[in-house]
Amino acid sequence: METDTDVERYPQDILSARCACRDCINPYNNGFITNPGVDCMPVVREMETLRRGQCVGGVYRYEKQTTKVPVACVCARRLAV
Repeated sequence: METDTDVERYPQDILSARCACRDCINPYNNGFITNPGVDCMPVVREMETLRRGQCVGGVYRYEKQTTKVPVACVCARRLAV
């Protein structure tokens, strides 16, 4: 897990997942050989946050924004493009 910190955003700290490896093991061969065509990829969730904007008359204005946050890692087939 990593912490993404931004003092201009609420919440200031957001925990996010970081995939530790690129390859995935094959469960059908005792896990010793990596599985070609399958990658370790992040699962991303959209989260509503508030971005601090201008200060008018001593009061900050906050604007809603969507922040993409990696929350997990999974093994999945590559997308064909």
